[in-house]
Amino acid sequence: MTTKEKFKYFFKWTKIVLIEAFEKLQKKYQELEEQNKEQREEIIRLKAELEKIKIKSINLEVNKPSSKKPEWDKKGVGNDGKGNKNKGKGRGHKARKGAGNRGKDKKEVTRTIKATIDKCDNCDRDLTEEPALESSNERIVEDIPDIVQETLITRIELEKKCCPDCKAVITAKSILALPKSDIGLNASVLICYFWVALSMPLTRTRDYLQTFFSLKISTSGLSKHVIRIAEIMKPVYQEILKDIKIGVTLYADETGWRVRGKNW
Repeated sequence: MTTKEKFKYFFKWTKIVLIEAFEKLQKKYQELEEQNKEQREEIIRLKAELEKIKIKSINLEVNKPSSKKPEWDKKGVGNDGKGNKNKGKGRGHKARKGAGNRGKDKKEVTRTIKATIDKCDNCDRDLTEEPALESSNERIVEDIPDIVQETLITRIELEKKCCPDCKAVITAKSILALPKSDIGLNASVLICYFWVALSMPLTRTRDYLQTFFSLKISTSGLSKHVIRIAEIMKPVYQEILKDIKIGVTLYADETGWRVRGKNW
């Protein structure tokens, strides 16, 4: 049917029929537009789920070694305990003992705590009145002391005596702190350890002492205290420096380095 014939066909329709036809087309268009919107939202949702699946698979592969199986899942590397006839005999060396944490059962137990049962883990029944069995399990837990709520403040009474020979008045000295200092030796050792061994800034040292020990010392006070301890330790430093200068080996480093394509 040509365009001219189509126009002739529509001209035969009454106005009411044309309006009804246009309303049906409009309604059909709205339905199709609604379906199209739902399909677009479904496509976006499926793409997001697919992206999550891809990220999960990538994370699983990234954390694996370069081989097809992770080292802990391989056989023949000592994990299964089988088929390793030359265990401990490689390169002419004896088997090396594990370097893990020491067994806690070998340490002296400082306190014993009893863990009780209040209810059943399976059905939540109250078991407070039920008698305990004769057998029991045991755990060894190694932990640090609780956070100190208050600092230990000590008043030291310094005894005085008069020497009969020279008639001088001698005052006792305390070993709990440096002379003319109100920071105890334990706190001094911890401050120096943070500063020298851990390279911790004085601001973090201040926050740590205040948070875990309720000890309030300003960064200026910490700085002056560290400088004072450094002056006291100067003779020790000079002695160590002297030993280094007369030593046979001044410096040793086992860091690997490639020279002309070879490891040295």
